[in-house]
Amino acid sequence: MKTKTYIIDFHGTIVKGYDLEYKFYQEIFANKGLKIKAELFLRLADMYIHKKKDDLSEIYNVFEDCLNTLNLKEAEIEKCMKKSSDKFSVPEDVAQTLKNLENKIIISRGIENLIKIALKDYEINVYGNLLERSKNRWKIRRDIMTANDKLMKLKEICNREDCGKLIVLGNGNSDVEILKYADVPVVTYNAPKQIKKIVMEKNGMILKKGKFYEMLDL
Repeated sequence: MKTKTYIIDFHGTIVKGYDLEYKFYQEIFANKGLKIKAELFLRLADMYIHKKKDDLSEIYNVFEDCLNTLNLKEAEIEKCMKKSSDKFSVPEDVAQTLKNLENKIIISRGIENLIKIALKDYEINVYGNLLERSKNRWKIRRDIMTANDKLMKLKEICNREDCGKLIVLGNGNSDVEILKYADVPVVTYNAPKQIKKIVMEKNGMILKKGKFYEMLDL
């Protein structure tokens, strides 16, 4: 039986552009005790956009301290995710598509959370920026920070298992190599022209604003 990989994405560079992702953060941590965490996610997203890589250690430390102060347990995350996903519906045609995904892998740089909602009832692995447990504490996986890091990690994973169709979401110049590596590159409507060119050359997909589920019908 395939395992599910649950993802909480903290980069969140899409937060500023899409209300749905903002609402997702509000809903997934709607539990009163976790509300402060949702707010921190959003602040982190804004900080990340404007900071250089060298400045990220401070952000990581603040984020990890918050996680551990809340003593967030895996069971509580699962509970929050379930509560959140119940607020969203997956269109019937998309649900049918999901049933046929089999072992396709989706890797993205900021939309994992939305994908996770749609895939909540299906056995599919989603790889991205992960949080992991470390000696009863939450740690941010710092080995996957850039598109190139993800590409290297993806190749490592695919050397060990049958990856099926690889769907990659990426919107910036730093995503070029991983988009080229994808079977189906996917970007949003406001991606740079050179990025869109790669997508068109590979018969990928350009999402219209707010149309997150379009990518699932592949």
